Amino acid sequence: MIASLIGAMLTPAIMIAVCASLIISTSNRHARVVDRIRFLNQVLIDKGDLLNSGIIGNYWKQVELYEWRRKMILRAMIANYVALFLFLLSALVMMVAVLMPFLEFLPLIFIGLGFLTLIYKITVLLMETNKRYETTTLDMENVRHNVRFNRYQIEE
Repeated sequence: MIASLIGAMLTPAIMIAVCASLIISTSNRHARVVDRIRFLNQVLIDKGDLLNSGIIGNYWKQVELYEWRRKMILRAMIANYVALFLFLLSALVMMVAVLMPFLEFLPLIFIGLGFLTLIYKITVLLMETNKRYETTTLDMENVRHNVRFNRYQIEE
């Protein structure tokens, strides 16, 4: 009986470790997005008068996309914490179910809900990844514009 309890508790324990790892990586992702928003805002504040309207418009599009990405990452973080809570709850209920066998189905429900929550998180991060490519494309447009502009300046 104790061996089966320990075996049953391994699944939530492994998923708790997975959630912790995902929380760290998602937090890093969020920090990078916030840093980029701050950088773009600072460029617009410090050098906004010196930039042409095309680059300013490009930066504002990037700020909007980064803001959307930040919101999506926050949704993913919330989902991650909910999944972590569900896996912790399933481990706790497993211990209680040893004493009250009529509760033995509850841990499976919590584990299943935890997996569904992680699937939601992954879906949200996939949408955010798609927007990441849009912001990179906008950034590359500015690079191409600056290279063309600088080349034109040198040739004159």
